Parts: sequence; structure tokens; C-alpha cells
Amino acid sequence: MQKWISKPPPWLEIRKIEDCTNLHLKTLDLGEQTAIVLAEAEQADLLIIDDALGRKVVLSRGLKITGLLGVLQEANRQDIVNLPDVISRLEKTTFRVSPKLLQFLLKAPPEK
Repeated sequence: MQKWISKPPPWLEIRKIEDCTNLHLKTLDLGEQTAIVLAEAEQADLLIIDDALGRKVVLSRGLKITGLLGVLQEANRQDIVNLPDVISRLEKTTFRVSPKLLQFLLKAPPEK
């Protein structure tokens, strides 16, 4: 990862967050705190976050969220990825998700 970020692709914009000491975010790790502060500063349309506590905090602040599975579902809808293949690969990692949710995603017709 350090090698990749040492020469970031041209589409990647790196921003420095000056102050991440918001007391309401102290229960979250620094990455989640920074993502929320940046999303609020940029008035982001959507924040990608999977951590349950982080999602609760983000929703309480009025931001819209999705998680990795939401991103993959949208990529599948746009024919960028094959959702069953990607989920099969995810299941071989440490990614944790409810089997019922995976079944629902795999059975749901893609919204077009």
C-alpha cells in the first residue's frame, strides 16, 4: 500500500484534515473520524463506511451512507463487476457479513 500511495494515480485527490478532535467522534478510530469530518466539510453525497458504530454516528449527523456491499451492488448494476464472483471471493477473506444479507443481495434483481 505504501508503494501505491507514494505514486498515487492522477484521479486520486489527497486532502489533509486539520482538526479531527470532535468530541462526538472520539468513540471512533482516526480513519472513521477523518472520513466523517471530510464528508461534512465537502458536503458529500455519500460516505462509504462499514463499521456499525461508525454508521450509527454518521446517520445521526444526517449523512447518507453505504458500505462495501452497497458499492459492489452498484458496480454490479453498472456491469463493472460480477456480484456472485466478487462475493465468492469476499467470503474467502476476513470480511464478515450476515449470510442472509448475502443471499438477499444475490437474489435481488439489479436496479437499472
